[in-house]
Amino acid sequence: MEKVTEILAGAALLVIVTFAGCQVISTVSDNRTMKAMVTDGSDPIDARCAVRGYVSGDPVCAVRAATKGHSR
Repeated sequence: MEKVTEILAGAALLVIVTFAGCQVISTVSDNRTMKAMVTDGSDPIDARCAVRGYVSGDPVCAVRAATKGHSR
């Protein structure tokens, strides 16, 4: 029974490390994208809302989007 426990613990560890690695890769990619947008002249808050606003559900992003003028 101890061998089964070791295998399950190893599998659980692999799943946790995989999810954590994916989160780190996603965060690094988002940060690079936001940095490039700001370097190209975007407002830092708008860049964050464009890249990460959907994740956090941040009300600041909703207010910014609602108050921006739209071109016609």
